[in-house]
Amino acid sequence: MELTGAFWQDAREAGIKIGERRGKKAGIKEGRKEGRKQGRREGTDEAIIKLIPDLVALTNDRQAVINILMKKMNLNQAQAESYYKRAMEREKRD
Repeated sequence: MELTGAFWQDAREAGIKIGERRGKKAGIKEGRKEGRKQGRREGTDEAIIKLIPDLVALTNDRQAVINILMKKMNLNQAQAESYYKRAMEREKRD
């Protein structure tokens, strides 16, 4: 029995459709995973920025606030200073 070109064309199209469904499913899964990561990062950033004015009110010492951020939030010096700067800029705007 000889297989025709139409059979192979149908098989190819079916394979493409299966691949597209699998790719879409994998893409959605990866997108959700990345979305959750980004959401957690943004939530953490927002929490730190909101916490800083309260720390400033308690100690009124910039370096003490940065040290607290470094120890409690596991940040390095540059990250802690960046958060401090962003929080103080937001306080000025509000």
